[in-house]
Amino acid sequence: MGGGIKLTPRKPYPPRPRVPLGHLVGVRRRSSNPAQGTADEDLMANPATYEPQPLAYDVTTACRISSLGRTKLYELISSKKLESRMVGKRRLIIAESLHSLIAEGC
Repeated sequence: MGGGIKLTPRKPYPPRPRVPLGHLVGVRRRSSNPAQGTADEDLMANPATYEPQPLAYDVTTACRISSLGRTKLYELISSKKLESRMVGKRRLIIAESLHSLIAEGC
Protein backbone atom coordinates (compact mmCIF):
# COMPACT_ATOMS: atom_id res chain seq x y z
CA MET A 1 0.00 0.00 0.00
CA GLY A 2 1.01 3.61 -0.32
CA GLY A 3 2.29 3.27 -3.87
CA GLY A 4 0.07 6.08 -5.18
CA ILE A 5 1.05 9.34 -6.77
CA LYS A 6 2.90 11.74 -4.53
CA LEU A 7 1.66 15.32 -4.87
CA THR A 8 3.88 18.26 -4.10
CA PRO A 9 2.40 21.57 -2.99
CA ARG A 10 2.21 24.22 -5.66
CA LYS A 11 4.20 27.44 -5.38
CA PRO A 12 1.99 30.53 -4.98
CA TYR A 13 1.68 32.87 -7.92
CA PRO A 14 3.63 36.14 -7.64
CA PRO A 15 1.44 39.17 -6.81
CA ARG A 16 0.06 41.07 -9.79
CA PRO A 17 1.24 44.66 -10.17
CA ARG A 18 -1.37 47.23 -9.20
CA VAL A 19 -2.49 49.55 -11.98
CA PRO A 20 -4.07 52.87 -10.99
CA LEU A 21 -7.73 53.12 -12.06
CA GLY A 22 -7.08 56.41 -13.85
CA HIS A 23 -4.71 54.59 -16.17
CA LEU A 24 -7.40 52.05 -17.11
CA VAL A 25 -10.16 54.59 -17.58
CA GLY A 26 -8.00 57.18 -19.30
CA VAL A 27 -8.73 59.96 -16.83
CA ARG A 28 -6.54 62.99 -17.34
CA ARG A 29 -4.86 64.04 -14.16
CA ARG A 30 -3.94 67.67 -13.72
CA SER A 31 -0.95 68.51 -11.65
CA SER A 32 -1.40 70.74 -8.62
CA ASN A 33 0.96 73.18 -10.34
CA PRO A 34 -0.76 74.61 -13.48
CA ALA A 35 2.62 75.37 -15.03
CA GLN A 36 3.39 71.64 -15.18
CA GLY A 37 0.40 70.77 -17.38
CA THR A 38 -1.38 67.43 -17.60
CA ALA A 39 0.03 63.96 -17.20
CA ASP A 40 -0.72 63.38 -20.91
CA GLU A 41 1.57 66.26 -21.88
CA ASP A 42 4.32 64.70 -19.78
CA LEU A 43 3.84 61.40 -21.59
CA MET A 44 3.97 63.07 -24.99
CA ALA A 45 7.31 64.61 -24.03
CA ASN A 46 8.73 61.10 -23.57
CA PRO A 47 7.30 58.95 -26.40
CA ALA A 48 8.95 55.81 -25.08
CA THR A 49 6.50 55.73 -22.15
CA TYR A 50 3.47 57.09 -24.03
CA GLU A 51 0.47 54.76 -24.17
CA PRO A 52 -2.50 55.94 -26.28
CA GLN A 53 -5.91 55.88 -24.60
CA PRO A 54 -8.69 53.75 -26.14
CA LEU A 55 -11.28 55.49 -28.30
CA ALA A 56 -13.97 52.94 -27.50
CA TYR A 57 -14.66 49.98 -25.19
CA ASP A 58 -16.55 46.78 -25.79
CA VAL A 59 -19.56 46.23 -23.52
CA THR A 60 -17.74 43.87 -21.13
CA THR A 61 -14.85 46.30 -20.61
CA ALA A 62 -17.21 49.28 -20.27
CA CYS A 63 -19.12 47.40 -17.55
CA ARG A 64 -15.91 46.55 -15.73
CA ILE A 65 -14.40 50.04 -15.71
CA SER A 66 -17.66 51.88 -14.98
CA SER A 67 -19.01 49.40 -12.39
CA LEU A 68 -22.34 49.40 -14.23
CA GLY A 69 -24.19 46.24 -15.19
CA ARG A 70 -24.89 45.18 -18.78
CA THR A 71 -28.61 45.90 -18.43
CA LYS A 72 -28.01 49.45 -17.15
CA LEU A 73 -25.45 50.05 -19.89
CA TYR A 74 -27.92 48.98 -22.59
CA GLU A 75 -30.66 51.12 -20.97
CA LEU A 76 -28.35 54.15 -21.18
CA ILE A 77 -27.60 53.35 -24.82
CA SER A 78 -31.28 53.03 -25.74
CA SER A 79 -32.12 56.29 -23.93
CA LYS A 80 -29.34 58.03 -25.93
CA LYS A 81 -27.43 59.00 -22.76
CA LEU A 82 -24.50 56.83 -23.83
CA GLU A 83 -23.08 56.90 -27.34
CA SER A 84 -22.18 53.62 -29.03
CA ARG A 85 -21.43 52.24 -32.49
CA MET A 86 -21.85 48.86 -34.07
CA VAL A 87 -18.79 47.45 -35.83
CA GLY A 88 -20.03 44.32 -37.53
CA LYS A 89 -21.88 42.49 -34.74
CA ARG A 90 -19.80 44.07 -32.01
CA ARG A 91 -21.07 47.05 -30.02
CA LEU A 92 -18.46 49.59 -28.99
CA ILE A 93 -19.07 52.25 -26.34
CA ILE A 94 -17.42 55.59 -27.16
CA ALA A 95 -14.88 56.24 -24.39
CA GLU A 96 -15.50 60.00 -24.24
CA SER A 97 -19.24 59.41 -23.85
CA LEU A 98 -18.69 56.91 -21.02
CA HIS A 99 -16.24 59.24 -19.22
CA SER A 100 -18.59 62.23 -19.44
CA LEU A 101 -21.56 60.12 -18.29
CA ILE A 102 -19.62 59.03 -15.18
CA ALA A 103 -18.35 62.57 -14.54
CA GLU A 104 -21.85 64.07 -14.80
CA GLY A 105 -23.69 61.17 -13.17
CA CYS A 106 -26.47 59.06 -14.62
